[in-house]
Amino acid sequence: MPPAPLVTSIDVSGWTAAWADGTPPTFDPAGNPQSVYVLRAGFGATGAATTHLDTLIVTRRLREPWPDQATWTAGTVVLSDYVYATDTIAGVTNNSTESSPKPVANWGTTDRQVVGDRLVGEIIAGHRDARDGKPVACVVVTVTDGTTTVSQTVSAMAISLRPGDKCPVLVYPYDIDISSLNVGQVTKNAKVYPWVGDAASVLDSSAGTANSREFCPQVFTHDPVLAANPPLAYISSSGNDGTGVVSTSASTAKAAPFATVTGALNKLRSTYTYTDGCRIRIMDAATVANPTYNPTWQSGAALIIERDPDVPRASAVLTFGAANVNMSQTWLVVRDLTVARAGVYGLNVATGGRLILRDVDMDNASHNSALIAANSLYIDGGVTITNPASNVLNAGSAEIRMVRGLTYGANGRTDPIEGWLVAGCDLKGVLLANGARGQSGMIVVCNAIRGVGGTNGVFSIGTTADVNGALIANNLIEWTTTSSSPAYRPSSDNGTGNITHLLDWHNTIVGYGNTARSNILYNETVGTLRAHKLCSSIGSIHTQINTKHDVFCGGRGDVDASSKTGGWPYMLGVGCRGTVALFVDAGGGTFAQEYPGEKALIGASATVMADVRFTDNKAVTGAGAGAGDGAYTLEAGSAAFDRISAGHAVLPFDLAGVTRRNDGTGAAGAYERAA
Repeated sequence: MPPAPLVTSIDVSGWTAAWADGTPPTFDPAGNPQSVYVLRAGFGATGAATTHLDTLIVTRRLREPWPDQATWTAGTVVLSDYVYATDTIAGVTNNSTESSPKPVANWGTTDRQVVGDRLVGEIIAGHRDARDGKPVACVVVTVTDGTTTVSQTVSAMAISLRPGDKCPVLVYPYDIDISSLNVGQVTKNAKVYPWVGDAASVLDSSAGTANSREFCPQVFTHDPVLAANPPLAYISSSGNDGTGVVSTSASTAKAAPFATVTGALNKLRSTYTYTDGCRIRIMDAATVANPTYNPTWQSGAALIIERDPDVPRASAVLTFGAANVNMSQTWLVVRDLTVARAGVYGLNVATGGRLILRDVDMDNASHNSALIAANSLYIDGGVTITNPASNVLNAGSAEIRMVRGLTYGANGRTDPIEGWLVAGCDLKGVLLANGARGQSGMIVVCNAIRGVGGTNGVFSIGTTADVNGALIANNLIEWTTTSSSPAYRPSSDNGTGNITHLLDWHNTIVGYGNTARSNILYNETVGTLRAHKLCSSIGSIHTQINTKHDVFCGGRGDVDASSKTGGWPYMLGVGCRGTVALFVDAGGGTFAQEYPGEKALIGASATVMADVRFTDNKAVTGAGAGAGDGAYTLEAGSAAFDRISAGHAVLPFDLAGVTRRNDGTGAAGAYERAA
């Protein structure tokens, strides 16, 4: 017969339970784990409903709130993770009202393109119930012309093969045969299935608002003939707008180039019904101007400005910024050329339109103004911006919807970049900020952020508004200045936002002492009760971890201190595993988690770093500012090794593309050691 259950009931919160046998003992979750076996409704690798058997651990007894924090509750114990309302435990009453949240996901590639008979793209996704190096069970992608629908199921996360990424980006890739669909507009959607949950836990892009930055339907033009033979117009400094020719023959169009972008664009519009998929090729140099525009001249796909394939990228230069001009396209792709900024004005498109930069070398010339105004910008890989300035990519009237594969910045700077979807970038001296826009659904993954010199957090979320879902994973943050400031601030000091389903996975944040510290999921704001739940903190290396709740508030005399329990799941290590903190908390132990989670390592000193053995630490140290551009892979004997239990890996690869271990020896931080 199976052993009697250790608990009699699961509480409403989902993370506490009633001990079954008298007074709970002193628990030793590492040396003598007390297990609770949970049968969980969920999904498998095809998206079909199934059940999973998981093991949760009783980690400790639950104490009373301030001022009775030295007293244990009568018989309540804390679990290592949540039990959902849809879970079953044999012989145990499940009173949990918590549900498995929807995954955090978004498209990793852009739409509004003309495509042939194959539709290729990527999804970035995560969920708190990741297992065996797989963040979600699967994604099911569908494409329809309104009559016929084709689909593909992808269950394996992989390193993206797109060449423009500066760091390996982990994605769910798909490649769908759409030859059976009618020529014309097609719509793509996807469902993202978590391992654990029910139908309400499945994220469906079709429920999103079309043409928004959120996970929503994407639109393409299916036209194999147009994709293979796009109308072309060439621009040359020796061209002539009066005699320029547009043609699907490259040799014909190149023999009679235009003198200006406006001349080429107007000729394309007068020759073809739409500019969808048309390409303007720059032979040497061109300047953005104000062409005539009628929105009916684009039916759903982007115009492309690119270099003449016969000239090197450095020789094909598109200049903008000297005057307030507008390309007047609803969808515009600028790719595979050099962009030169000659003034403070933006590279603008039509109202409500979007600009996509791909494989572009841009000299910003230190002009401190937004790259695009009142529209949306996608940086879609292979983009380098030199001579930066503070407001180029800051969150403003324009939405910076994607920043992927960007090289940008300089050591010691504090340039803000809108941190909505940031992936595969090599950044220096930047902070991620969302301005007035919400942060629910944000994704920041697989980035190297070095030479940070700011006095504000590189990640600051939940400051004034609630956040429901955020994926922050496989990132390196190297702090180089001596400013005693936090680097990582999910709902920290004096904030008012509640955070649900934060995924903090395998980040490495390197500073010294309380410089570049992490202030995580506080509940200490005077007069405000915050509640943080369903968060997952696995395998990250933090410089220092601080969290403040009822005891901190009681110590300073807050009248509502006894109610400051909404952040207790994190304080008690629920959903936490394999965390490393390089230094002791700023309170010398009083701001620490009461239980940091399975296989955690928390530094014991304010001045001596835990023995993680970075390859070449060039962050700030006790001796002063750091030089930057260090190497944060882990050397033999690192204390960051052996932090992830067997079967509990949440990502398949690290920031260098090395396979993460799932055998019980996996490392904390952005880098796994090589096999």
